[in-house]
Amino acid sequence: INDVGLRTSLFPGFPFDQPVATAFPGAGVTEDLLFDPLLNRVIGSAIAPIATQPDIATVKTELDGLVHGVPSSTTTPRPGLADGGGDASRTQTIAKSVCAAVLGSGVTLLQ
Repeated sequence: INDVGLRTSLFPGFPFDQPVATAFPGAGVTEDLLFDPLLNRVIGSAIAPIATQPDIATVKTELDGLVHGVPSSTTTPRPGLADGGGDASRTQTIAKSVCAAVLGSGVTLLQ
């Protein structure tokens, strides 16, 4: 994320240089530009999934909850990382958190 060339090649189109409200507006508008390349590299393609791999849509829902929070209509509401806004530095911190969540999850374990 800190290396402009690498992040541009790994996550083309994601607005790392924009404030949080622009980079993470919700509804997958720009979030998928971060989530999809990451999940495709870590989980793999949905075209030929391994039988025991997690469902990509489910993982994306969890990542969206990390970024935007879980609304009060659920059993335990929680704020998201994007709540409260912030500048481009905060956008990059949130992107790093998303990467860390995926790379540090059970998705990376092999049986």
